[in-house]
Order: sequence, then C-alpha cells, then structure tokens
Amino acid sequence: MTTFKFCPVCRSELRFAEKGKASYCRTCGFHYYHNPAPAVAAVIENKKREILLVGRKFEPQKNFWDLPGGFVDNDENLEEGMVREIREELGTDITGIKYIGSVPDDYLYKGYRYKVVTAFYAGELAGKIKVADDVSSFAWFVAGSLPFPRIAFKGTKAILKKYTASWISP
Repeated sequence: MTTFKFCPVCRSELRFAEKGKASYCRTCGFHYYHNPAPAVAAVIENKKREILLVGRKFEPQKNFWDLPGGFVDNDENLEEGMVREIREELGTDITGIKYIGSVPDDYLYKGYRYKVVTAFYAGELAGKIKVADDVSSFAWFVAGSLPFPRIAFKGTKAILKKYTASWISP
C-alpha cells in the first residue's frame, strides 16, 4: 500500500491524479497531495576518521544501522531538527553543522509508504554519547568497513558512499 485509499472528509474512495502526486475525491472534491516529510540525519566523524552509526530500536528496519536523526517537527527548521534529534538520541549536542546534501527516500511503516526527503549534515559531538529515544546502540566504523547490507535506508547508503568515496584509495 502506498497511500490512504479513502477521503478523510466524506469517506469515499480516493482516485490518483497528476501521476501519483495527488489523490482526489470525485464525491466532495477533496485533494490530498503526497508531499514528502522532511527529515534530517548527521554524519558524525571522530578523530580516528570513523563514522558513527546507531542501532534502530524500533520499526521500520529495527536492529539495522542508521545515522542519528529523524523527522523534523512542526515549526522547526532543518538545523533545529538536527540539533534536537542528536540531543534526543545521543544525549549530547552537535557542533560545526555543515550541510552535505539531501536525498528522497521511502519510509515504510505499518503498511504505508511515506515519502521522505532527508537533509544530511556533517558535524561533531560536543560530549559523550548516552543512547536514548529510539536508539538501541552505537558503533564507530571506518569507511571501508561500513555495514552497507545492514544499513536501514537507501538514501543513507547513498550519502555514506558519496561522503566516504574520497577516503578509499582506488
């Protein structure tokens, strides 16, 4: 299932329009636009040039590796969301935030496919890690040993490959 099937106004069946960008209700005229949800994630390096990955505590992709981050809250910009997510998940602050890039992705949760655009940032931790929130564990990986088959999302894999490409000798 990729989206909701019934109108939230009149409960009639929704129809797809605009090449999947929206659904509409023939009965009441309601349009539902399939806009992506904004998310953020941090590529954090230590002094040994290792990258921090966190274990996902909950579905989707429970027990897979991921970058720390999450969805941006209402009335919050991307940078504020990044700072909040690091505090929630790692119990410390992130400093020196620099934008890396963004990637569209899918987030499959309880049978629904949500479209997401994740903004990735590089940064440094201001203190020691104390895992909390939806993180079960953490580990540091060198670029050549990143566990790509066990990384949760294709967008995260793509950013990590791009970010570490210059680290690995041809």
